Amino acid sequence: MRRTIPTLLLSLLLALPASAALAKPRPAVITATFTCQSVEVESSKDLSNVVLVFEDGSWQKFDGLDGHTGVFAGTGEHAGATIATAYVKSGNNHSGDGPGWGERHDAGTGCDDCDDLPFPFPGEPDDGAEETPPPADGGTGGGISFS
Repeated sequence: MRRTIPTLLLSLLLALPASAALAKPRPAVITATFTCQSVEVESSKDLSNVVLVFEDGSWQKFDGLDGHTGVFAGTGEHAGATIATAYVKSGNNHSGDGPGWGERHDAGTGCDDCDDLPFPFPGEPDDGAEETPPPADGGTGGGISFS
């Protein structure tokens, strides 16, 4: 008996379990670990691109990536800039926030906590100094002493 190609394909499809024929691709599992000026990305699928959005709203896209991991930081005019958000394109994910931008990962507020603090911190001893309590008799001379 002679079978045509469409009949053969239909036979093969019917032989597959329903779950295999209708299975959707699994999304990538992505983690993004931020420091203020870089992000380490790991994905269960190959990375396609990473977009860094900086505190000032500017952004930089890294294309042509290879592998499942990478560390990204601003370069050129963005060197040293604080990262607010990273979009990671891996597998078939997308955010809809920009052309080809992947899953959104926000840095959080950790970098904001330290940006405006002077160093050394007010009231803290500088290197080579240690804080001493005021004298017990109520006199002067307490505070910071240098060794």
